[in-house]
Amino acid sequence: MSLPFNIPVIIQDPVDVGRNLIVPTVVSSATQLARRFRLQHVEIVQPQKSDFLIPNGDAQDPQLYLSTLGTKVLVDLTFAGQTYKNELGMEYTYPNITLETVLLSVNQTKNIVKTAIQGRKGTVKEYISMGDYTVSINAIITGANGAYPKQDVQDIINMCQCPEAITVTSWYLNMFSINSIVIDSYDINQDEGQYSRQAISLNASSDEQSNLRFSQYTNITP
Repeated sequence: MSLPFNIPVIIQDPVDVGRNLIVPTVVSSATQLARRFRLQHVEIVQPQKSDFLIPNGDAQDPQLYLSTLGTKVLVDLTFAGQTYKNELGMEYTYPNITLETVLLSVNQTKNIVKTAIQGRKGTVKEYISMGDYTVSINAIITGANGAYPKQDVQDIINMCQCPEAITVTSWYLNMFSINSIVIDSYDINQDEGQYSRQAISLNASSDEQSNLRFSQYTNITP
């Protein structure tokens, strides 16, 4: 006769329960794994070393410093602060700005004049000079948890609106002899779920301090 409910079973010998427990086993090698589970007809193949593995060097590049997030900073970018006037004569000032989390991309073209000649295939190329470097800057500005880095972003905006060349310091850009840039355009967009950080994207061109000229127009009342 079966009962419509379960009756708890009293265990007389707890040792019997221990025999039925599954105890996890930690194995340190494939050979030990095959022996532990009695695997047969299993061929254990040792991994082969690839010819493209880069060995660790004796001297690694030292970190510059630790970022605000506690990560190692190997490349950074610093914009020199300055005071300028816009086309309306309003004065703005921004301090030195250092981007810790930044990715840099450098591109350069050549100024070549191509002339087509009648009856000849192709064109005649005349090398004029090297063109400006195009620098793409993608960075992230971080603030405290739950706080938007408003002042840091405002400093970036004031810098991006500067009508003058900006002095930059970065060992990566120094390899291309880039010490001064002009910001052509910039993007500062909000990201969903990323309130305490702000991603920025700058497009700039390399420039010598003497090559950029800012023309300030004055309204003349007749």
